Amino acid sequence: MDTTTARAQLAPRVLLAAIAIVAIAWFGVMARNWHLGQDASAKILAEPDMSEAAWDSTMDDFDRAETLDPSTDWSLHKANFLLLRDKAEAAQIAREVARAEPDNLRAWVALRDAVKGRDAAAEREAVIQILRLNPEPRER
Repeated sequence: MDTTTARAQLAPRVLLAAIAIVAIAWFGVMARNWHLGQDASAKILAEPDMSEAAWDSTMDDFDRAETLDPSTDWSLHKANFLLLRDKAEAAQIAREVARAEPDNLRAWVALRDAVKGRDAAAEREAVIQILRLNPEPRER
């Protein structure tokens, strides 16, 4: 077998190995993100009245959990926990997710909860979107 043929047979294997390495690295990042987000959630559930410094650190954990994650799951987790302390920031995050993903029911629910009694127009729009995405059942 000449060197050209050997190289031609080796190229797909090298490419496959490179793809596998990237996939494994990405899986590692996603696993790290999941643990960061789960730990942050557990901290808040265990101690919702934690100090402001601990709260800020926990919110930063949600931000770190978003590393290379194409989903908005951790943003919405953060927004829902922010309802406990900072409804304006919760509304901002939920609004950003709803703008990027208009069919995201969780984003509209978080936005409705964040603006309830504070911004009637935003609350009304969120309710309209919630009903669009999750209509009430009709009677038969």
